[in-house]
Amino acid sequence: MDPKHDAKRLLELLDELSRDSELLAELEPKAEAHFISLSDELVCELEGQGNRCADWDRISVHPDFDPSLVSGCVFSGNVYLGLQDATFESSDDGETCSTAIRNCSLSNCHIQGNCILSDVGLLEGYYLDEGVIVSGVGRMTFERGASFGNGTTLSLGLESGERNIRGFAEMSLEMAAALAHGEVRKGLLEDFERFVDFYVSAASSAHHGRICSKARVISTPMIIEPLLCW
Repeated sequence: MDPKHDAKRLLELLDELSRDSELLAELEPKAEAHFISLSDELVCELEGQGNRCADWDRISVHPDFDPSLVSGCVFSGNVYLGLQDATFESSDDGETCSTAIRNCSLSNCHIQGNCILSDVGLLEGYYLDEGVIVSGVGRMTFERGASFGNGTTLSLGLESGERNIRGFAEMSLEMAAALAHGEVRKGLLEDFERFVDFYVSAASSAHHGRICSKARVISTPMIIEPLLCW
């Protein structure tokens, strides 16, 4: 192991992430284009399907929205419902699933097209990409200021804790290994801590949580402030 090479490489990686982090980009506010307000007819159809909302004016839908695919739900806050095409390929093996939103409580959420949501006690503050499945979840919530676990102290092996560092979502094994090396650590710890402060601040400024395309959240009683991307 060449400490000078490792230190240089680590600084390069941190610089790249500070300028072009894909994960932080996922948390930036999204434009709410191509959505329309509910007509009186759509509201009647949704209520006929057992859906409830104190203020239907805050619910927006895709122009080709099909209310028959949404039933038994409670809406609050600003909710955006994308186009559900009835069926879609859910995985690489070509499995076909029927899209629907059933028996869910949704608050301040943006649901993109072709999602399956069923039996969700509360989904709050989330942006769901296309093809997400959330089923049998008691509670999944996001609040402004959440850090998604970034900045949590990680143990790198010593019981005395001398090599503990704060982690972040895109931290690699290569970075951790470099920071565990005494010579590299001494020279870079201050720069690394500054970067983690930046990363935590950027993550904590998110307006919503994020569940990325084709993620699956199944049979989970409670998830607080997750960020599900890969």
